[in-house]
Amino acid sequence: MHEILQKLTGGDFRSIGRSEEVVEDVIHDPSLFAVVFHGMLSDDPLIRMRSADAIEKITSATCATTATSATKSKQIYQFACLP
Repeated sequence: MHEILQKLTGGDFRSIGRSEEVVEDVIHDPSLFAVVFHGMLSDDPLIRMRSADAIEKITSATCATTATSATKSKQIYQFACLP
C-alpha cells in the first residue's frame, strides 16, 4: 500500500483520520493525486471514504480560482491521469 494511503487507514467512520495531512501532501506534490484518487477504489471502506474526502478538499483548494465547472472537471481528469 502506498504511504499516502497508509495515512488514511485506521480508526472509525466518525473521523477523517489524517486526510487533512494527505490534502497538504498532495497540494505540495501533485503527482500523489492519482494515488489518492485510486484510493477511492480500495477494498478498505475507510480508505475509500477518506480518499473521497481528500479529493474533494484538494480540488476545492486547487480549483478555487477556476471559473467554470467544465474547467474543474478537466483539471480533475488531468490530475487523475498522472502516472
